[in-house]
Amino acid sequence: MRPEGWDVLLGRSEESPVAVVVYEHRSQMVRPRLFEEVHNTYSPEYSKVFSGGFAYDFFQASNEYGLVRLDGLELHTLPDFALFRQKMTQIASNNVSMASY
Repeated sequence: MRPEGWDVLLGRSEESPVAVVVYEHRSQMVRPRLFEEVHNTYSPEYSKVFSGGFAYDFFQASNEYGLVRLDGLELHTLPDFALFRQKMTQIASNNVSMASY
């Protein structure tokens, strides 16, 4: 399932002479963040145009978008980290071939 507006984004980006990056994966407060757009970003259809994206936000802050919490020198993964990792693992094993590097 494609998130709404992806066909428009793809159409506007296809002729770009530079790499296009999907800026933020799931910067919404709906919990849990499912990171559904990750599959599209790295799918064969979209990876011809998009070169990747960013998970917003890596470190936990007052906005509570973090994937990890830093407590002194200790790093603790948060629930969204596991969900994002799961999505990235699925695309890495299904859509990206090491031969293409």
